[in-house]
Amino acid sequence: MRTTGRRHQGQKSAPYPFSRFALWRTGFAMKHLHLLIFLLLASLLQACANTSTERTGVDLKKASQLNAELALGYLRQNNLSQAKQKLDKALEQEKSNPLANNTYGLLNIRLDKPDLAEKYLKKSIELSPDNGAFINNLGIFLCGQNRYEEAEKTFFRAATNKFYKTPEYAYDNAGLCALDAAEYPKAEYFFQKALQMRANFAQARLHLAEATYKQLKFYEAAAHLAEYEKLAEPSPASLLWGIYIQQALGNKLGSEQLGLELLQRFPKSKQAATYLKIRSSMD
Repeated sequence: MRTTGRRHQGQKSAPYPFSRFALWRTGFAMKHLHLLIFLLLASLLQACANTSTERTGVDLKKASQLNAELALGYLRQNNLSQAKQKLDKALEQEKSNPLANNTYGLLNIRLDKPDLAEKYLKKSIELSPDNGAFINNLGIFLCGQNRYEEAEKTFFRAATNKFYKTPEYAYDNAGLCALDAAEYPKAEYFFQKALQMRANFAQARLHLAEATYKQLKFYEAAAHLAEYEKLAEPSPASLLWGIYIQQALGNKLGSEQLGLELLQRFPKSKQAATYLKIRSSMD
């Protein structure tokens, strides 16, 4: 398992609420993978806790959508009980609400109910077949279940969806899933595709450094990491990969300098703890 924890960064530290490690894998250690569209939707939430959803005089379709968006916000905050309450209400108001169904699928991932998760994720796609974000989320789920071939096809479907505005994320997810499956050349291919979609996609560049490192192409990995550093500030993940790469190149001084920077800038990170273990094993 990789020890990298990452946030999405487009140019310089673009906000992304969940790191790769924080994303929703149940009973299995999901790392990576991006729920960008849904997390962007969370920014739409306003202070509306007292909104009435009485059937009399209320547009149930709009009320269902509002409850689905509120549920998404609660899910983002890890408030599963409130998320479930809002989703139950949303689906009661409109069973065919695509967002409510997809979010209910995501909730069931968190609740370690993969059968229900898959059912609702797929139902949301049936209801809204051109929604690339829904397709992308199904790919995330399938990869988390180690169903790599299905996940790859699903990510490709999302990436090639003409209505999906951020295909680079689907390609990046496909690459991350290939990394999990130890299919490193394939991972490299998908990260390159992501960068073709958006040349300044910093996270894909960092992931590409990882994929090339895994193939023992250390000079290429160093070059990709240098490109990443032009796009984003150093992170615990990028510093740790820098340490690995410099060690592989035999640059002990460079490795130690990066290790010192990691400990100084991110002393409480998982990557710092990993580096300390590496350093102690070499003493």
